[in-house]
Amino acid sequence: MNSFIKKIILYTFKNIIFKQLKKNILESRMSTSISDNQIYPNFCIKASTDLSVFSNFRRNNHYRKILEHTSYEDGIDYLIEISKSKIEIEKHLKQFKQNDLWGNPELYDYPKIGKISPSTLRYLKVFTDLMLIFKKLDELKICEIGVGYGGQCRIINCATSPSEYVLVDIKPALMLTQCYLDNYILHSVIKYKTMNELEIKDYDLVISNYAFTELPRDIQDVY
Repeated sequence: MNSFIKKIILYTFKNIIFKQLKKNILESRMSTSISDNQIYPNFCIKASTDLSVFSNFRRNNHYRKILEHTSYEDGIDYLIEISKSKIEIEKHLKQFKQNDLWGNPELYDYPKIGKISPSTLRYLKVFTDLMLIFKKLDELKICEIGVGYGGQCRIINCATSPSEYVLVDIKPALMLTQCYLDNYILHSVIKYKTMNELEIKDYDLVISNYAFTELPRDIQDVY
């Protein structure tokens, strides 16, 4: 093989590698998290604008790849941790369980509390963690990054009264969140913001149920 042919092969190989690297960089810039792909946002838009889709969105296979995949066994573990916290949930249990009125989630019959979805138990576990650490959430300004369909916000608003609750996510997810939360009476002033709409201000509490860890480092730095 002469040197000219070798140069052509080497050039072609380098060109292929460069194009693939460029493609990977562009894709990483276009996606702000693992849930920011075309299937998930498109479904969120459809569920927020079509009542028949919204009525079953928590059972949709595409949606459950991102959310609503918590198992019955996970729910048992959450109940054990909730019990350990010694935070009283019985007083508001009926309101907590109303999280499952919309979207037709899978419900399981759990000891002592009856039918509830495991994802609602996860939100409830996070709520008891917050109460254990902060004692009260009333009058706080809360910001949540990556909000799913608003389940955590709604659980917190069942038993406490934050003065402001800012929900931050991609626009399609926020559309579905508002569609879900509009079915409930909430104690907080609710604001829906994308990352670029979020103003610089002080919050008393910033929370994120795993979503922050899914973000690329440069997006984390923005937050």
